[in-house]
Amino acid sequence: MATPKDKYFGNLLRSRREVLGLSQTAFAKMLGIDRTQLAKYEKGTHVPSVDYAAGIAEAGGFELFGSETTKAISA
Repeated sequence: MATPKDKYFGNLLRSRREVLGLSQTAFAKMLGIDRTQLAKYEKGTHVPSVDYAAGIAEAGGFELFGSETTKAISA
């Protein structure tokens, strides 16, 4: 079962993808991951390690931690 933290990460990914106007396929390619893995992350059914999640966030142009997260997603 997905925890609130799992869903939070998935929502960050989905929100950033939508702001960028990208499909899951295009966003996954940008992040360097498989589209099916992105879908699992967005649903909160799978969560990467913190280090891997930080790399995904960096590639996606958003922050995982701190008060800048919301601003980074909507930028």
